[in-house]
Amino acid sequence: MENIIEGFVQFFDGSLDDPKAVNRAIGIAVDQPTEWGGLREAIGRHPYTGDNPEIMLKLYDALEGSEDGLMYGIQGLEILQRETSRIAKLRNPEGLVQYVIDTSEGFPELNSLQDALLVEGSFYTIRSILYNPRPNSRQPDKHLINSVLLVANEIDDRLKDVNAKEQEFEGKSFEEAKEVMGRFNMRIKARQAIVLAYQANGKKPEENIEALQALATYEFLSGQYQANGFDFDLMKAYAQIKYGTNKPSAGEVPDDFKIDPAKLSQMRFSRGYDFDAHFRYHNFGVKQEERERKAEEAKRGSDESRIEDLFENASKNYAEALELIGVEEDMSYEEARSIYRNGLKKRQTTFIRQDKDTPEYDAAMDEMKRFLVAWERIILVLYPEHSKKQNSL
Repeated sequence: MENIIEGFVQFFDGSLDDPKAVNRAIGIAVDQPTEWGGLREAIGRHPYTGDNPEIMLKLYDALEGSEDGLMYGIQGLEILQRETSRIAKLRNPEGLVQYVIDTSEGFPELNSLQDALLVEGSFYTIRSILYNPRPNSRQPDKHLINSVLLVANEIDDRLKDVNAKEQEFEGKSFEEAKEVMGRFNMRIKARQAIVLAYQANGKKPEENIEALQALATYEFLSGQYQANGFDFDLMKAYAQIKYGTNKPSAGEVPDDFKIDPAKLSQMRFSRGYDFDAHFRYHNFGVKQEERERKAEEAKRGSDESRIEDLFENASKNYAEALELIGVEEDMSYEEARSIYRNGLKKRQTTFIRQDKDTPEYDAAMDEMKRFLVAWERIILVLYPEHSKKQNSL
């Protein structure tokens, strides 16, 4: 029984002894993915001997996982002068990605490959703050996730000792410091790519442990957990874990969780969007400005001083207060308050007297004032636990 290559050769009246006829048949067969199964069986008997790099790369896809397929892919890639954008268009590029990693001596090629995979795979189109896709935008190509992780982890590993700490720049010239920052930015971009890859795996953000861990590493290096393409819901899930809002409140909000007033003003007038600042603002509020905090502390100190004065005065004069109210020292608070309320009700008419501007009216008002002050003194001395309660009727 003839195979697919033999069938195409005979269809065009060619000869299996003619390499051009065989190569032509392979070129036709490789453009029909439904025939790839038969092609895998036939290519061993009738190998491709042409020099068309596109056919070679298609053979790499068609012969997925085989040594012959990888050889065709490498040959085609080298003919195309290692054009990284072409790798990103393959159905299963991992073998060639690993080949580029193993043979690449510098970062430009690795960065180019990483960028090509991210763009071709639509990894930036997830619902994010800095990029809002249209409703019909492509979803990330999951078959490229492993390839992105391969090259991004390779870049990160090669730059694992590079950071932006102050000591990294000590004694360096401007050009040397610039080079360090350039390498550090490459590492940050690689860590960003790792987050983009993991968040595309289809898991729920709050359950996507790989993506959350990658985001934590990104923040550790860059100082933030927001970047182009980061999923809004993933950042929200990370922030909830970071600030503990995914658990019951443990009490007063730490002041460090709140945003500075200056940051709030910047948010109102800035064209950008700071996810962390907005999250903290909506969940924890704004820090008090220093002058407001000092004013509040001064007021609190003044209030405490006033209470101390009241205690001191009450201790000296409360004997007179006991007599005026009619309270005895061994009475309970409830008994004393009942006597006070009865006395207060008897004096209510003082406030509606019609003889204003008379000595009698002034005397009645003065007696009412002494009555109210006397009760306050009694509370401060005998019932201090009730001193802050309102003495309502």
